[in-house]
Parts: sequence; structure tokens; C-alpha cells
Amino acid sequence: MKPLLFGILNYTPDSFFDGGKNFAVESAIVATQKLLDDGASYIDVGAEATNPFVSPITASQEIERLSPILPTLFEKFPGKISLDTYHSQTLEWALQFGKPILNDVSGLADPEMVSLAVEHTLMCIVGHLPPEAEGVPVNSHNFKMDDFNQVVSQSLQRVQELQKAGIAKQHIILDPNIGFGKSMQLNWQLLKEFAAAVSYPVMVGASHKRFLGYDELGNDKPSGQELRHTQAQNLLAAKYAVISGAQFLRVHEPQWYKNLA
Repeated sequence: MKPLLFGILNYTPDSFFDGGKNFAVESAIVATQKLLDDGASYIDVGAEATNPFVSPITASQEIERLSPILPTLFEKFPGKISLDTYHSQTLEWALQFGKPILNDVSGLADPEMVSLAVEHTLMCIVGHLPPEAEGVPVNSHNFKMDDFNQVVSQSLQRVQELQKAGIAKQHIILDPNIGFGKSMQLNWQLLKEFAAAVSYPVMVGASHKRFLGYDELGNDKPSGQELRHTQAQNLLAAKYAVISGAQFLRVHEPQWYKNLA
């Protein structure tokens, strides 16, 4: 089955991928339309970079960044917006303007996020972080899990907790959070095996991530950090994920994946 694509809109000044080139209202609107024209079914809007070289921002800072653009995106692209946040205050603010898909890399670690998701019957993308990260994505880069079964069991435990809290199973998509506190070898294994190991829809976000410049044993490939940005390497990762059963891919260039089945 052809996967559905979430096109990435980094509304940040410090994105690892685009360096903040869409950090202006008109640029962001144009970029959103292009992502949809190029094949994205949804647009994943994020205002906080989570790469290893940045510091966390507060919910107030995140709202300040989003306020010029998010209400307009809801208006212009209804039903197409996914909000990438782990701050419940940001989600509560956003719900004034529309009903997004919630993409929470922390796995809805904030109890208030769970309450909002239940109250508004949100579709939730539930990410996995090492427990030691305590729900803060950038903290995850200080740890390197290497046990595949542990990621699977922790992910399943979390979604079972969320279901007990009132989020329906059909409103849950799992994301193993490739690149967040995992070894290079484990990133490859999650890409190839995670979706087959869980009885939930899975989203995989491997686009341009650092592990793509390493082989499956964790060895740096020649010119690996150039390789990670090639269409061929990103398509290879996507094919592995889809073969495993991933139904959703989070990507920067949807046009690269038009012929992926």
C-alpha cells in the first residue's frame, strides 16, 4: 500500500535541514502549498528544532513563533495540518484556530496533553524517547539505546496507558523516533522492523537524518554526511520502512517518493 506523506514545514530559525529558510509568513505559505502539490497528504508544522545542537524553547516562545503563521495555515489548508509539539500550552492555543493532528515526539508525556487529546478526539502520533530524556526531545541525544525489543515494549506500554486514559486505539499512530537517543545500528533496525513488530499504524521520519550516512553496523560511510542528503539514500530508507509496514512517512521532499509503493 502506498504510504501517506507528511511534508515537513520547519518554522524555526535553527532547523538542521533548511537553516530557517521558511521562517517568514509568505515563505511558509508558499512552502506549504509546494509540499502539498508535490504529494504530501499532510503538513507537519514545527516551531522547535530538536537536533543535538540546539536548546529547548518554552511553550511561550513556541507560540510566539507560530502565531504569525499557524492560524493562516489552518484557514488556507483545512484538515491538512499536523502540529509538531510536546507543549500542551501550544496545543491548547492552536485549538482556537483549528483541529490538528498532534505529533508529539515525547509520547504525550505532559498529562495535560493527554487531556486535550481526549477532549478534542485528536489523531495522535506518539513518539518514543529514552525514559532518561524525561519527555524532552533534545535530552534524548545524551543517550544511546541499542535494544530493539526495549523500544517496542516501551512504545506499546505507552500507547496502552494512553488508551486507558481515553485516547481511542484508532486515533493512535506510533513513531519509533529514529534518531532520538538510539544507536546507529538500532536506527537501521527500527527502520526495517519496527512497523512489523507493533499492531498500530506507524509513521517513520528518517528524512536526511544523520544515521543515513552510516552503514547498518554503525560505521561511517565514505562521504556519509553527503550521502544522507541524496534522493537515493532517502528512498532506500523509505522502502525499508514501507516493506516493514509503515503507513506514513515524514519527509522533506514529497516529490522524491511519488513512485514509492
